[in-house]
Amino acid sequence: MYQPVVMAKGKLPEQIGLGQPVLELREPPKHTVVVKYDMLRLLSIRKDTNMTSSFLVEPDSNPYNTTIVTVCIDLHITSAPQIDEIRNAVRATTTKDTYALELTQIDPPLIYTKVFIYMPHTTAVLPGLHIDAPNCHMVLHDLAKSQFGDIRILTSKGRCLISSVRCQFLWVECTQTYVLLFDAKAQKSIDVITERRPIMCTECNARFMVLKTTEGNVNANRINVRRSLQISTTLAPISLNNAIMRSAELTTTRGDIMAEYVCARMFQMSSTNAQLSGSLIIQRFMAVYAERSQVSLDLKEYNARKMPEVTLNIPYSTLNIHLPTRFISLPETFRENGAVKVKWIDGAEA
Repeated sequence: MYQPVVMAKGKLPEQIGLGQPVLELREPPKHTVVVKYDMLRLLSIRKDTNMTSSFLVEPDSNPYNTTIVTVCIDLHITSAPQIDEIRNAVRATTTKDTYALELTQIDPPLIYTKVFIYMPHTTAVLPGLHIDAPNCHMVLHDLAKSQFGDIRILTSKGRCLISSVRCQFLWVECTQTYVLLFDAKAQKSIDVITERRPIMCTECNARFMVLKTTEGNVNANRINVRRSLQISTTLAPISLNNAIMRSAELTTTRGDIMAEYVCARMFQMSSTNAQLSGSLIIQRFMAVYAERSQVSLDLKEYNARKMPEVTLNIPYSTLNIHLPTRFISLPETFRENGAVKVKWIDGAEA
């Protein structure tokens, strides 16, 4: 198997000290895309594995105090203009805090390309492929809207922070310990995946690769967050009881990327029967209110009637940044209303 190679300017591979064997770089195989970081690393990825395989620098050994955010995009390239479009999009993301990317060995008509973006350590990565940096947000969404396919975001330690992949028929959401597979038409969970394996859509033959990076059990009944939330619009209350189909422990540090996020895929809105991705809102608020004390909530012991309500109004224009419509379908009444009410279950003021 062709292995990636880590390089650093002015150093031999064995001097980097990543604790991993580093192989000598040979001529990349055909259909391999080489992504080069000046002064940091050189890695190669084979297109036929449809997986990322790389040495990622730990934050402790990174003199730039940054976190590497890996955005892996499987590209279906059919023409030279598309290649130029990718190059231009990648260049648009580079600032003094990021490293320019060099894409080579691109061979139409079909290739699987991995794009790696090197972001500041303080950059917040939120669900829905949102990276809070100039230009980067639009670039990622432009790539996604072009339907290039599989998009994943990994932390610098290789943990799967968020992997949302959608075709016309399937929807995949990943946490660090498991994956939820959704039927996009029926809007319901059809499988829970706890191992690394490929997924193929039987309708459109889209292929997804699930990356499982740590061991863990799925606990569908307990959610550990800094504040357990009940979320509602001004028109329709949302019951927290049975709202979270699957959940994983959420741990976060202020100013850093979350190691895991709550995979609360669907909140049922009683009056409109619309569905809202709870994980997106929860992670947004966990990033903002990370200082608050942790509260554990057993969903079996609580329901909406027992929860005291303290309301926080958030402008829809703010939420819209973190809730791209490509990944969730908001009802028109919600859009027109322009606000969401968030109620802390313990009654604390937001």
